[in-house]
Amino acid sequence: MFNTLKFRWPKSLKLDPADLATGWIGAGLLLPVELVLLKPASITLLATSLALFATLGLVVGTAVALGRMIGLRVGSPWLHPLAVTAPSVLATFPVGLHLFDGAKASTLPGAALAPLWFPLLCWVALAASVYGTLRWINSAKRITIYAGALLVASIALEWANRSMQKGGYPDVHTLILVATCATIGIGARALDTTLHRPWPARGPVSIRVARITTVLAVFGFVVALSTGLQTTNSRWQVATQGLHTRLMVRLAQGVFDFDGDGYANVLGGGDCNNLNRNINPAAQEIPHNGTDENCDGSDEDLAASALAEERNIQQTEGDAWRASAGVKQQLSTIGKMNLVLLSIDALRADVLDGSAGSQQSYPNIWRLLQESHYFTRAFAPSAGTDLSLAGVLTGQVNPFTTLAPTLAEALKKQGRRTYAVIPSEVIRYVGKTILTRGVDEHKELVNDLYQRDVASHSTSARTTELGLKYLDAHQSNHKDDPFFLWLHYFDVHEHDELAPVDKRVREVLGGTKPLPRREKYQRLVKLVDDEVGVVLQELARRSLAANTVVVLLSDHGEGLGEDRRLPENHGRFVYNALTHVPLAIKVPGVLGTKVEQAVSLLDLHPTLCDLFSVTTSRVDGSSALAHILSGAPAALRDHVHPIAMNESEQFGVVVWPYKLLVRRKENLAELYDLQTDFGELNDLSVKDPERVKALLATFGALSRVDVDRTTAGRLARERAANRGTHN
Repeated sequence: MFNTLKFRWPKSLKLDPADLATGWIGAGLLLPVELVLLKPASITLLATSLALFATLGLVVGTAVALGRMIGLRVGSPWLHPLAVTAPSVLATFPVGLHLFDGAKASTLPGAALAPLWFPLLCWVALAASVYGTLRWINSAKRITIYAGALLVASIALEWANRSMQKGGYPDVHTLILVATCATIGIGARALDTTLHRPWPARGPVSIRVARITTVLAVFGFVVALSTGLQTTNSRWQVATQGLHTRLMVRLAQGVFDFDGDGYANVLGGGDCNNLNRNINPAAQEIPHNGTDENCDGSDEDLAASALAEERNIQQTEGDAWRASAGVKQQLSTIGKMNLVLLSIDALRADVLDGSAGSQQSYPNIWRLLQESHYFTRAFAPSAGTDLSLAGVLTGQVNPFTTLAPTLAEALKKQGRRTYAVIPSEVIRYVGKTILTRGVDEHKELVNDLYQRDVASHSTSARTTELGLKYLDAHQSNHKDDPFFLWLHYFDVHEHDELAPVDKRVREVLGGTKPLPRREKYQRLVKLVDDEVGVVLQELARRSLAANTVVVLLSDHGEGLGEDRRLPENHGRFVYNALTHVPLAIKVPGVLGTKVEQAVSLLDLHPTLCDLFSVTTSRVDGSSALAHILSGAPAALRDHVHPIAMNESEQFGVVVWPYKLLVRRKENLAELYDLQTDFGELNDLSVKDPERVKALLATFGALSRVDVDRTTAGRLARERAANRGTHN
């Protein structure tokens, strides 16, 4: 690129080895940093990483050469920079397609047109930078300054790529990687022009070396596609330790996903048929049709048959037990009671660890837990509010497509009046229809007054206030009718954003001084605990406590920076920190106790329907009534049913005490014995492949859901939920 100090471009259109060297120098200087962090444990992984970096250098160098060749045909000093930087669109256009796919990002102005304006903006900005640089540089000194600035910029880009939004926005991270590689290479070439003659010299030897190097890079890449990342250990290292290697693997798998099903069979990908989009690791298995749809090595689905038979047995025994005189009498009394559902967004179960400190910090929640049937091993079906809350209301793994009545619809049909207080952000991302189906009236609390999806104030006190106003109105106008009151507390979810702008938050946080993230999170749990205490006290003061079932739950947990496998907040994965949640059911007149049976939040719907004697359609959850009322047969109490969890980058299934976690994209499985390893630190998947296979079959037999949190995905969910509306 830099052939003279005046930046005059060569007139020849032949390949300039210096162009390819630009990419290879950039990739070569990035490689050591990646290898230090990746720590490849095998020669194969090392060779794969080298091949990917060589290919990155070739692509970047080719883009530089392409830009130079286009630029040579443009004589205008104004159009020349645009021509030179035109290849940048090849990198920025794919980013524009997915830049605003995130739930929050998709709501920003211009998100829908990002595929058009983002690459155009980047192109114009880059061209303006080139134009200004060419006009400014007129001496060796300025070239040196420019080179130094580029190298400093490359360090900043590399730091940003490795420290900001870890694991999220992979397209953006890939673009930054390409930009860093190009910046380093161009900076090195600019610096070299002030020290030596332009490198490498264009001659027969240099051109021959460039050709040989290109052939070797392409050959290495082809070999890596078929032989790289074939072992679990190598895929695990790339998924959890590498950044650039992981990004390039993802990009390569996307390019070679010939059938467009989201999976490939290169670089350790798990697609067993890359030419049929109906065959991939996420496909539903159709038994005995001669095709292995989900690539698990079998065309059988024995697990589905076993689960169906087991469900029938449980249903038969459960019906017989519920029909007994003692149970019928208890259910007849409970069926006339009210129901209060208190959901606390993003509350991890381990915050309520039973320690003296925890009980002292959250006395109201703990008092409720001690008076309830407290399910200590409750799991959310997802690490996001959308699937989890919708699953609570429907009892379905795929809650947006069900035609069965929601919990509110079922209770309303029974004669209950229904009311809910829900934050606007929750309604926005879960969907108004699924949350409010069957609700007579709901109040939507705006928690992000000044900037969308950024908390402007605490909403817990207002949530309680509106709930109590409803109780007053109900007692005045409909005292003889039972009610269903749902209050969703959101302040814990907002622990990263909620600033001490209002008095109550300042009191809880102890002033305006910034707190460590975990401590701030815990103090906001205290804020919600106070409101739970107010609700319980007011139920008692209104003489409603003895006639009201109270349920407390959280929709998902939260990543607090303690584990590199976790996201910065929640979503994407289903590790215990993100899915182990509190669940408690207090039934007046029934002595509370701890229940150690593993359950899902999906089980709440059928459990409450059983408690209130509501007839409803078949759901994916299993009733936990046998753990609440005494005298249930041991077969019902001791029954272990599989618990499914679905997220965008990982799915899981728990058959206590084992939990299988699978990242489909990376073709990675993890197996943990939660009885002895609830922190999920000792992966047993290599030692126990048969159990992995059995749990995979079990998950395949369960209902499933595609997690799509894009704007289009949320609109599709809303349409599906509307189709299931019951009037």
